[in-house]
Amino acid sequence: MLTPSQITAAVKYNTLKSRILWKQTELPSPLNDPATPATSPAFAEKVAHLQADHDLTIDGQLGPATLSTIRAVQMAALAPEVHLPHLDPSVPARHGVSNCVLVHGRRVVMPQELMDEGLTCSNYQADGETHFKAQTRTKEPLYQVIHESVSNSTPATVRTLLDKGYGVHLMIAPDGHISCHNDLATEQPIHGNQLNGSSIGIEIVNPYSPLYARAPFTETIPAAWWTWVPEGSKRAYTLPTPAQRKAFRGLTAWLCQLFPSIPYRLPTKSLKHKLDGWDKGAKPSPGIVAHADFASHADGRWLIEYLASQGV
Repeated sequence: MLTPSQITAAVKYNTLKSRILWKQTELPSPLNDPATPATSPAFAEKVAHLQADHDLTIDGQLGPATLSTIRAVQMAALAPEVHLPHLDPSVPARHGVSNCVLVHGRRVVMPQELMDEGLTCSNYQADGETHFKAQTRTKEPLYQVIHESVSNSTPATVRTLLDKGYGVHLMIAPDGHISCHNDLATEQPIHGNQLNGSSIGIEIVNPYSPLYARAPFTETIPAAWWTWVPEGSKRAYTLPTPAQRKAFRGLTAWLCQLFPSIPYRLPTKSLKHKLDGWDKGAKPSPGIVAHADFASHADGRWLIEYLASQGV
């Protein structure tokens, strides 16, 4: 499959990367076979065949993109099923969108059961959504990090993120529509402090404080330990819309199916204050977490408590 010059380049590359990027004994099958050492042409040919199977560039070099794709596919085959929740009455479905997210450059269609409930999704490749600046991801995602925008609309949220040089993989609009702004597997926008490299960022468009809220954001609850209260506002938190809550439940479960490396659990659900050592870079256990739990922010916490109330 490989030319002699490709084999020479691949052997040189794999020999180097086996010292600094991965250990052969920790690779997924069939690459971990000691009978085919990483320094051999036969190993390069094995990599090339796997690259061909997964529609990757065929060069025999086991780099981050090839390795993460192979691991993701094999982990998905072994992963336990994650429950996709039955959702409450549907919101009107949007028309003219692909209902896909981007994973390893491929369009992955939303599960039919979520579309049957009225959930919709668009992405930057097929539907013209904004594509945020990002670095190349080199680690498997272990977290979903939940954010809130302190704004009332998706366009306003996008403008703010662009102005600040930030980004998120996914956004949930007030009507529950989900938009995908970065490749979930290969891109790493700035959004989650010490979890940037190992997380998928989800932004809930929500004004957060009643001081900024406009329709359809009309529900509030009293402020809690995690609530940010801007000067001049009453001590209250503005809830995401029912459509957003519905989309959020379905999306978080679906992401855990797509990425078995993210467990479908809430490691911070019992927090009574921020994670100990958050200001020194402490990280929660893998799962679905709020930005408020491990950073100097207040966003995302109510949504974690909402998922906990739904039995996650």
